[in-house]
Amino acid sequence: MEISSVKHADQVKKSGQTLLRVYWKDCGACIQSQPDWQTVVDRVQNTLHPNCLVCQVESSNLDTLNSVLDTPLEVPSVPAYIHLIDGVRQPTEPERSIPSLLAFLRKHQFVGPKSRARGRSNKRRLGKPKSRKRTRRR
Repeated sequence: MEISSVKHADQVKKSGQTLLRVYWKDCGACIQSQPDWQTVVDRVQNTLHPNCLVCQVESSNLDTLNSVLDTPLEVPSVPAYIHLIDGVRQPTEPERSIPSLLAFLRKHQFVGPKSRARGRSNKRRLGKPKSRKRTRRR
């Protein structure tokens, strides 16, 4: 979700946990990290807990978000990934890579266990291992 109005900003304050990406539309690093961010959002969108939000805000709309938060966010550089609980910034912030972002979301219980976040089933691990016959190619 893109935060561009007070209505969206209010959701950040009301949600339990939020992972917020702050970016600037003309920033090279922000443009380069956008596909990774979108990959993370696509992977977790169906497994997010109801009280969790994963969203982004363009730096020019940061004032809109700050208008509803009790403590305004200060962002010294972009892209920035900020962890909020009930609209309050937390000291824990993830690294920018896809595995780090996914691990952060699992660790802070934004999503379910690893196997569910990726849509895998545990059936194969729980069952008997299949025996494989080796055949020789000629």
